[in-house]
Amino acid sequence: MSESNGTVGVVARYAFGLGLVGLTALIQLLLDRALSGNFPFIMMYGVVAVVVCVCGWLPATMTALTGFFTISFLFVHPRISFPTMPLLTTVAVFSYFTSIGLIIWMGESMRRQKRAAEERGERLEKELARRYEAEDSLRQRNAELDAAVAAKEALRIQATERAAEFKALLDAAPMPVWISHDAHGRHITGNAYADEIVMRAVRGTNVSRSASDSAVAYRVLKNGVGLSPEELPVQRACATGEPMINEELQLIFPDDRSVYLLMNATPLFDERGHVRGCIAAGADITQLKRVVSELREAHSLLGNRAVQLEKIVAERTTKLRETLHELEAFAYQLVHDLRAPLVTIQSFSRLLTENVNDPGPLNHIRKIAASAEKMDTFVHDVLRYSRLLQAPVEMEPVDVGAILQSCLGSFQSFQQPNSEIHLAGEFPLVHGNKSALTECVLQLLNNAVKFVAPGAMPVVRVWCNTRDGWSTLYFEDNGIGIPKSAQGKIFEVFQRLDKGYDGSGIGLTIVKKAVERMGGKVGLQSEPGAGCLFWLELKHVGAVQHTDARAPRLARN
Repeated sequence: MSESNGTVGVVARYAFGLGLVGLTALIQLLLDRALSGNFPFIMMYGVVAVVVCVCGWLPATMTALTGFFTISFLFVHPRISFPTMPLLTTVAVFSYFTSIGLIIWMGESMRRQKRAAEERGERLEKELARRYEAEDSLRQRNAELDAAVAAKEALRIQATERAAEFKALLDAAPMPVWISHDAHGRHITGNAYADEIVMRAVRGTNVSRSASDSAVAYRVLKNGVGLSPEELPVQRACATGEPMINEELQLIFPDDRSVYLLMNATPLFDERGHVRGCIAAGADITQLKRVVSELREAHSLLGNRAVQLEKIVAERTTKLRETLHELEAFAYQLVHDLRAPLVTIQSFSRLLTENVNDPGPLNHIRKIAASAEKMDTFVHDVLRYSRLLQAPVEMEPVDVGAILQSCLGSFQSFQQPNSEIHLAGEFPLVHGNKSALTECVLQLLNNAVKFVAPGAMPVVRVWCNTRDGWSTLYFEDNGIGIPKSAQGKIFEVFQRLDKGYDGSGIGLTIVKKAVERMGGKVGLQSEPGAGCLFWLELKHVGAVQHTDARAPRLARN
């Protein structure tokens, strides 16, 4: 592409010269009449001068030759013939070409000087541009250097401030801190706490035991064994490059003062990863050690005292159990012995009732028999309660439904027309004692059919719910109800809320004690005149697997 552009440029220069020749010939034709044929070659000097300055000496030479022959052919008469050319004409032609040669030489010289000047100007411009760029780069570099110097100064100031802050922090720390300033632990200084409280030395004193000029004399023990300088945490951290954690040390000074420290030591590294020092921090546990020692002594004394107290308590508990057992046996024997005269009184009362016809004495005899029967019932309840307290309770899976069916079929008072007792739903197996649970069911059913308004038919509904591994057995009646103020003491022994009904006041106490011995709970909800809802909660075992397809004896609702 560049060669074709160069060729076009060369052709254009030569065409430019030829065009000027043609233009000059045209002007010469127009001005020939005014010039009268004189000086026909004068205009060619100007054309050649223009061409040599614009296009160079070769186009200018071609233009001069072409112009000479064109002018000679058009405007010189007679035609110039070189072989027969007169002397004057020869001199004129020679002068023309000499002048043209001089013009071409001068023009080419001027053109080359101009080109050289332009090249020098370009070189100067480039040099100036390079110098300007260098100056800009230099100024930028100076600015960067100034910024770097300012940043370095800022970093220096910041480092100085951080160092001052770090030193102040170390001095304010309520613990000893030591710094090893070399990689061998021979130059070690501490903070204010380390120098003033632990070492009791002048600030900045070298306290390294590895240094020959150490100003502080002390021994270091670990677990009661003395350590050499190479075995100390700082020296070991410097030697191994590994941190030392939770080193419990005892420092012993010449005045027999001891300081206990729990220390950590961490090595410091340079930019090449080599150990350059170490920093160690510790907790002063001297007071803690003293307190622990005092606590151990106190614990030892308390332990001895506790052993003595346990021995005394064990002895007294044994005596108390023996006394309680004797009292329970005495109470059981006493209650048991009371039944013999009561049975005798009841027997003689029945005989007297059969043989006495006088209404007055007969009425007294019947009162005696009723009182004896009440007393016998009371003694019987006390015996039941005493047996419940003394007898072991063996736990096993118990069929609640079977116990309910057995109780309902064994007593006339639980059957129609004396009462209506409805069993609702299915009853599971629970973790309990069959005898104890039977006692609870009998007592709650007996209370439900007994404590009703005069003339009312007792109606009792029994059902069971199971949730979160526990089965709750409910007894709901239409009785007289219990006030809220009395519900808190209804399960206490010998509590009778209504004197108009027979009872010993022990029945619900037996229920509560039996349920508790089976690991369960008992409670109630009631309002006066709205009946009672008693519930027993025992550990659930599982559902009952019915193997007998016969219908139960009592209908379920």
